[in-house]
Amino acid sequence: SYETMRMLEAKLADGTDNSIVQSYHNFMNSLRQLSNDPGDTIYRAQVLDDAESFTFAVQDTADFMNTARTNIKEGFTNSVDDINDTIRSIAEFNRRIRQDTGTNSNSDLMDQRDQLIADLGQLIGVKVHYEPNGQATVFINDHPAIQESNYREVSATEDSNGRPQIMLETN
Repeated sequence: SYETMRMLEAKLADGTDNSIVQSYHNFMNSLRQLSNDPGDTIYRAQVLDDAESFTFAVQDTADFMNTARTNIKEGFTNSVDDINDTIRSIAEFNRRIRQDTGTNSNSDLMDQRDQLIADLGQLIGVKVHYEPNGQATVFINDHPAIQESNYREVSATEDSNGRPQIMLETN
């Protein structure tokens, strides 16, 4: 999310207290001072303090990134659950529309189903083909995900680089 990226940028930003860049600059400066007078115990202590601060900044940033990655994966899994709930609901509306052909409630059912299709389109790209009998066939990545009351769910996977992907399940 934007907020996660903003926080990561702050941890890395030059001039920000406790950032990796600032703590690295402090460490390198203290090493330069020590190299001018290697016997000075105050410079030695400063190098140790700055090395500890730099190590903490690196570890803190690594912890933050691991937590962010976990949160992103959990959010991704929750999105997949939302997508599958919507897919099931659209298929159920298709079933009800087919049963209620010719009734006044049919257009209400179609409106509700079409809103779910629009919602699904916001979560994941879809294409829709409407049949003359009121049925909607929904495609994800040009593969049918919903056809009449039949549907296929999506699952969360990762590519070879560990990036999350959504895959349409096969029957």
